[in-house]
Amino acid sequence: PAPYDKQKRVVVPAALRVMRLKPGRDYTIIGDLANSIGWKHKELLGRLEGKRKADSKEFFEKKKAKAALRKKAEQECASELAKVNEVLESYGH
Repeated sequence: PAPYDKQKRVVVPAALRVMRLKPGRDYTIIGDLANSIGWKHKELLGRLEGKRKADSKEFFEKKKAKAALRKKAEQECASELAKVNEVLESYGH
């Protein structure tokens, strides 16, 4: 849906199945259960999830490239930034 497709996905460790269920307990996946009783949108969700993963991978590749460029630029300008970094360190940054 609209506002949530642009939000960063996060993991809540306290809600993970491995943290909540005792070993040996039975569990089910809601999509599989719903599909077995006639829900007709499993393929649609699979397509949308595939698209989301592709977009996420593309974003991450761009993010890595941008970070590498920034690191390279910082290394090239290290001599120019030495004086500024000394002042920042004196203030605790």
